[in-house]
Amino acid sequence: MAIHSPAMDTSPRIYDAVMAVLDSKRIPQRTVADESGVPFSTVCKIAQRNVKDPSVHTVQRLYDYFADRPLVAPLLNVMSIASSAADCSGVNPVFASEENTPFDKEAA
Repeated sequence: MAIHSPAMDTSPRIYDAVMAVLDSKRIPQRTVADESGVPFSTVCKIAQRNVKDPSVHTVQRLYDYFADRPLVAPLLNVMSIASSAADCSGVNPVFASEENTPFDKEAA
């Protein structure tokens, strides 16, 4: 018998982290483009939110570039933690115990 369950989304929100760094303007967009290998026009479009769904490759490239820059790397960590916390807000996990099982013991 197969068990079907929805896939768990455990991927970090690197897009949000990249956008936070671009929004901070700590590194000029021209520098980001020149040093990351992402075309300047693409960096500008992403920063201006003209591209709603940039490629994973592009976002990963920007994230990797920013992760190696001491000036902005802390922003990536803060955004990743904040995104993870936001994903879990309002969740109240319940752990199964003898008193809280999905089966009625008397029926078994």
